[in-house]
Amino acid sequence: MKNYETIIEEETLRETANWPQGQAFATLPSMMHITLNAILRAIFGAGGSELDELRRLIPPWVTLGSRLAALPKPKRDYGRLSPWGRLAEWRRQYDTVIDKLIEAERADPNFADRTDVLALMLRSTYDDGSIMSRKDIGDELLTLLAAGHETTAATLGWAFERLSRHPDVLAALVEEVDNGGHELRQAAILEVQRARTVIDFAARRVNPPVYQLGEWVIPRGYSIIIKRASAATVEELHSPRRMAVGW
Repeated sequence: MKNYETIIEEETLRETANWPQGQAFATLPSMMHITLNAILRAIFGAGGSELDELRRLIPPWVTLGSRLAALPKPKRDYGRLSPWGRLAEWRRQYDTVIDKLIEAERADPNFADRTDVLALMLRSTYDDGSIMSRKDIGDELLTLLAAGHETTAATLGWAFERLSRHPDVLAALVEEVDNGGHELRQAAILEVQRARTVIDFAARRVNPPVYQLGEWVIPRGYSIIIKRASAATVEELHSPRRMAVGW
């Protein structure tokens, strides 16, 4: 984890070195750059043209996939120009890049000593001694790449918004960092996630013939969707450890 901390620090310093001085600007694009570059380096350990391809491929893929997440996939195939067709095409491109990265990783003379996530996956085995298939590795890496950078970037962007409105909290955080502390920082992160929920809903599809939800009977095939932001405002549901400041 210490290695990954260094990567995040380096990417943050690289990105913030180009920030404009004395003028307002959108922070989300910078946060996306930091989180995507950091997770690519943590997973694959280095740079190269293949990582440039993933930088091009991942953001629009994740954006479209998040929009389609709550929708049922059509039974009819509408081809590569449909949203689901574009997702499938991006998956094929992704698999091609991952295959190249796996080959390069295994060919590295120092493969046994590498500490990046891909190397750890390639060296790992299941309880029965079998190794992970390329498809399994691709699926696991995709989860890390897709879920690991966009939501983190959005939360960081909202942290700027929250702290800019609460300079007293910002000053306290700076003082804590200077003194080597971390409790207030952790509380601030949790409070940002509560007050500015990044993924505002969770959905589950009903698979049994019927599902009883309170007084409602929901038939198979329907989806149940909850609004997390509404739940986040119910005071009695939250941990007393969260920040006392009313964000």
